[in-house]
Formats: sequence, structure tokens, C-alpha cells
Amino acid sequence: MDSQAEAPLVSIISPTYNHEAYIAECIESVIAQSYQNWEMLVIDDGSTDATWDIVQQFAAEDARVRAFTQPNKGIWRLAETYNFALERSRGDLIAILEGDDFWPSHKLAVQVRAHREVPDLILTHGTVKVLRDGGAVREHSSPPVGGVQSTSTYLRYALLRESHLMPVSVMMARRPLVDIGGFSQAAGFPAVDYSTFVRLLQIPGQVAYLPDILGYWRRSPLQATRTLSAPLASGALRVALEAYSQLPTDLSARLALTPEKIERVHYRMAIMPNCVHSMRVCFREGEPKAARSFAVRLMKRGSPKRRLQGIVGYVASYLGLDADPIFSISEKIAMRLRGS
Repeated sequence: MDSQAEAPLVSIISPTYNHEAYIAECIESVIAQSYQNWEMLVIDDGSTDATWDIVQQFAAEDARVRAFTQPNKGIWRLAETYNFALERSRGDLIAILEGDDFWPSHKLAVQVRAHREVPDLILTHGTVKVLRDGGAVREHSSPPVGGVQSTSTYLRYALLRESHLMPVSVMMARRPLVDIGGFSQAAGFPAVDYSTFVRLLQIPGQVAYLPDILGYWRRSPLQATRTLSAPLASGALRVALEAYSQLPTDLSARLALTPEKIERVHYRMAIMPNCVHSMRVCFREGEPKAARSFAVRLMKRGSPKRRLQGIVGYVASYLGLDADPIFSISEKIAMRLRGS
């Protein structure tokens, strides 16, 4: 284990809001790290539950836990919260741990070692376990190629939604992050990770995917990835297209992409699946007219499978049918058509 230095090597940024059920486990997973040369900046975004009280208790017991509170800014101003913490951090490496997530005890040690061994390493990430409602666990997808790759390779992955950079497993070198102006958030986009990573990956350097489990990401019904799935999907496409349009000519040529390909991939992998999800939510909440608008998008832009789902939803919205059983049938029909 590394000895404690005057200035911490790893700064952990932990935004939190109404996480009283999870924040203790989050902070305890940092205190339990085998690598101990860290500071944790917990920023409470005006919680209305006991989150701030719990954070203060940990800060009183361990000086490495630095507690901050602010009036609620919300998810649409999330970059302000992240950059507030970044400006007050002192580490050479920056890690992200949101208040409802947690880490295995080896996480920091594994990534610090990798950053020391590869001098131009800008970012490392690893395997993430996803905790779903009811305690079910699954493993999040990994990038197409493991090991150490160039940032330009990862930029291509990111623009095509293949990088699988999950904030809970990411560790970044401080200097490149500061050089791009810190964390960024596109207007109308309820997240900072994708916008920031796309900019960070334009800096020459290396990225390493480490096969170790480096984070546990908790999914809940009120999480932004569920409640704001549609703006997340459409916003990511806007971020990708804008980033691609501003790339230097030589980098753009190396990526061998087109705006049409980027748009096609985003529609297939995120926008259309989120249309299906949103349409089904509308049916469950008794809003057939809203469901119909998503059905129209599916019929216009979807694959044959998505178009079939759109047709089913469109008809069901007029007939007042329970759409969920019909969707299950359409899934089976689509699979048979694909196999024929």
C-alpha cells in the first residue's frame, strides 16, 4: 500500500442528491480501498432527505472525505457541480463515484498502477456490474478491443456508442481534463460524461480497458437514465455530430466515419430502443396520444423490427388495447422474420 502523501494522488468526485439509502455504502467503499492515497469530494446538491447529515458524519471521522453542499442545481446543470469539485480537487488523477454507486476495494490500486506504467495514459476504465431493481446483477458491455489503445481509436468507439465508458469505472489524468476546460455538458443534455469523454478523447494519448470489475452501477426507477432516456439518446447524437463536425481534417480522415453513419448507429442502438421504451411507458400511464407520437417515429426511422413495433403501438393506441402483450407477440414475430 502506498504511503500517505501531503497532497492526494487521486481525487474522487461524488455528486449526490437524495441518496440517503446509498451514500453510506458509497463512501464506505472508498474508505475500504486497498490504495489509501485519495481524497473524496462529496457535493450534496441540496438534498431534502438525510443525505447531507450522513455525509457530514463521514467527513467528521475522516479528513479525506471533504463535504460540500449547495442549493439544488439539478441534472441540467450537472457540469457546474462537477467543475466545482474539480476546481477544489488536488489529485493528479480524477475518478467519479456518484452517490448511489460503489466500488470494489481493489479499484483505485488497479487503476493507479496502470496510470503509472503508461506515462501518456489519459483514461482507464474497466468492467462494471449493473445492479437492477430487485437485486439482479448483470455485467455491462465491454469495448470491442481490450488493452491499451490510442485515444483516436476510442474516439471512434465513442462516436459510434461502442466505447462503453461508464463513469463509475473511469479514472482520468487531471492535466488533459483541465486542458479541455473541465467537465462539459451540451445544452439540453442531462449528463456530463459523454460530452466530456468525446472532448477528452480528441487529445493524443492512450486509453486502457482493464478487465477487472472496477465499479458497481445502481439502476433505479427514478434514475435519469430511465426518466430522461429520450433526451439522453437524442442528446448524445447531437453531441456526437457536433464533435465530428469540428474535428481536425487529419483526425476526421483517420476515423473513417460520416455523419450519416454516426446518425444511423445512434438511431439503431439508442434512439429507436428508447422510443419503444417511452411508447410502452405512455401506454402504462394511460396516454395513448403520446404513445402514438413515438409509434410514428418508429414507423418512419426504425428497422423492420422497430417499424413492426410502431405499427402495433399505433393501432393499439386507437383501439384502446393493452399494448404490452401485443409487443411480446411482435417481438416473437420479428425474431421469426429475422431468422427466415
